[in-house]
Amino acid sequence: MEYYLTFTEKNIKTCIRTPELIENTAIHQLWKHFKPVTHKRRKTYKKNL
Repeated sequence: MEYYLTFTEKNIKTCIRTPELIENTAIHQLWKHFKPVTHKRRKTYKKNL
């Protein structure tokens, strides 16, 4: 919510974020009020050798 208040106060209309992992639900919850558009997704995989 703090991001929203700061962005509104400073009249920020556009923000480009760095790539985030699909599994990072905390960061997705943080940005959900800004109507985000996803351009790239990243995912990690584990392979047992």
